[in-house]
Amino acid sequence: MLINANSLLNFDRAEEVATVTTGLNNVYAESFWSHPKSTRQSILLLNSASSVSVTSGVVSGAGFSSPTIYVNGNLNGTVTVNTWNDIVVTTVI
Repeated sequence: MLINANSLLNFDRAEEVATVTTGLNNVYAESFWSHPKSTRQSILLLNSASSVSVTSGVVSGAGFSSPTIYVNGNLNGTVTVNTWNDIVVTTVI
């Protein structure tokens, strides 16, 4: 499957692979699951300058250039304590 940067993906077989041809230069993303025990804690340390944390349930990324953050599929969503949350942080470098 060959796609461009503005396409929607629909996978219906296990062997399908998406190849992006243009438009995603210098885009980085961190995607992970977190099960926070409180609404304030550090949840991912990438290196000495980059990390992801939660304050008052809001996820933020330090060391990212203009991060876009999704929590459970919601842009700028908040985490739910004591449950699994899907967190995605994207940035352009």
